[in-house]
Amino acid sequence: MPCPPADNHLEVRVCVLAYLDLYLDILLSAVPLPDAEQCSAVRQRREQFVRDLVTQDRAQKALGCFIGKNRLGLFQQHVIG
Repeated sequence: MPCPPADNHLEVRVCVLAYLDLYLDILLSAVPLPDAEQCSAVRQRREQFVRDLVTQDRAQKALGCFIGKNRLGLFQQHVIG
């Protein structure tokens, strides 16, 4: 997959920052799950989502073009995983 032209980086940065704002709003409004069984089910679905995202999502490959494979690995490890 070829990397997008370098002049798109500012546009992508705006999109990433907007996504981050949205994600932080959702995260800050989250409430803990009171049921241990429900919490376990959510944890399992999240783990499957992360596995699928890292291995199958084409956006991850595009992100790797923008930030480099090493940074993408750190992002996946510390933010997603």
